[in-house]
Amino acid sequence: MEVNEEIDALKTLGISPMEFLVLPRMIALVIMMPLLCIYADLMGILGGLIVGVGMLDLGLIEYLNRTREALTLTVLGLGSFTVLFLASWWPFRGVSGDAM
Repeated sequence: MEVNEEIDALKTLGISPMEFLVLPRMIALVIMMPLLCIYADLMGILGGLIVGVGMLDLGLIEYLNRTREALTLTVLGLGSFTVLFLASWWPFRGVSGDAM
């Protein structure tokens, strides 16, 4: 079966292809993008900790204090807004093989 035939089969069964195929992916994208952003942020902080303490001879407490000072509510809010914007905008743009 080709993709067009599968979509026609869904329509024949009375199932909306948009709700059946697109909506679950949209929901997963909106849920997972912020979680992946938090994970990437934590891994970046951990990597900075390893480099700062291991190679640059910073103290652990000094690194944690400087990291806490750098992470303001504005920075966290801007990152969260960007992730939610991309999660809601990307599916409508579509994914293409072009770089631009």
